[in-house]
Amino acid sequence: MKLFKSIIHDDFFRLIIITSLVCGLEFCTASAFTFIPPMLLKAGIPESSMTWIMGCGPLLGFLLCPIIGDSSDHCRSPLGKRRPFILGFCLTIIFCLILIPQSEAIGEIFQAPSIGIGLLVVTCILFDFAAQACFNPCESLIYDVCKGTSQESSCFYVYSFMTSFGGCLGYLITATDWTQTFLSNYIQGQEKSTFIVILLFFSITLCCTLISANEKVSTMNDYFDGQLRFDDIDNNCNYLFPIKIF
Repeated sequence: MKLFKSIIHDDFFRLIIITSLVCGLEFCTASAFTFIPPMLLKAGIPESSMTWIMGCGPLLGFLLCPIIGDSSDHCRSPLGKRRPFILGFCLTIIFCLILIPQSEAIGEIFQAPSIGIGLLVVTCILFDFAAQACFNPCESLIYDVCKGTSQESSCFYVYSFMTSFGGCLGYLITATDWTQTFLSNYIQGQEKSTFIVILLFFSITLCCTLISANEKVSTMNDYFDGQLRFDDIDNNCNYLFPIKIF
């Protein structure tokens, strides 16, 4: 029992738990995007249109991530500055992981294949955007939690390790024939089985990070303190570089 408690309170183990979500995110993107392009082509979308669809997620991230980052910095939610955004992005990812493999079946239910194709396109774009955008608050959360602690010097080392590890697991999971496992008794098809595994793994990593990260809740005083520090930096910059270019 003492050994178990010492492992739980070990700094390195705690960092792994806190950064587990980035492992889950990389796992999601690596494995899901192995299946998404063939699924789009299978749905009848031309290859030229598919490349445009795959580029919409990063474009949304380019346009919206700076706004989301600024909103996160000024957020005063009881959950903290980062966790509300992480939770929102992750719920979007879970929603997309459920709908992407079921889009064709939903189109058949409504007897309108175009509905299934449209749902597949929209969920793929949302998934791509949410997965990329979620990395920013995750990285900020890790820094906020580890800042000023003994874990600060090694937090980004563990972050990089968990990101790479998640990518390796993601590509490995697509090489497994899930139709020969117990999942085939409940779910038909390699794609649907793989997406169930992705969903379960991602949900576990999300719970680990949200529960283990003791994020400080920001107050109005913290905001004004940060604003004062920013003004000091701005004044120092004006002193060092008095000529304004813009």
